[in-house]
Amino acid sequence: MLITRLLMAAVVTSAMFGQSNVGEISGQVSDPTGAAIPGCVITATHTQTGLKRTIETAETGVFVFAGLPEGKYNVSAEKRGFGPPYRRA
Repeated sequence: MLITRLLMAAVVTSAMFGQSNVGEISGQVSDPTGAAIPGCVITATHTQTGLKRTIETAETGVFVFAGLPEGKYNVSAEKRGFGPPYRRA
């Protein structure tokens, strides 16, 4: 069984509101039937600085990286027993 969906909100910065230059990446990981995948390891890597953050999905398959510096990130999802890591830029 492969992790087929990694839904993510774009990194939204607060800069447009006159605050700091941070944002978040959030989403939900599910299998082909739409069932949530808890305990999936999600890694977000800033493409310019190499900053790497890793978290696990909740019971609902949801994850949130808050307080990320603005920029472009590569995001991967991985869980033992599933196919190769899923990556999305």
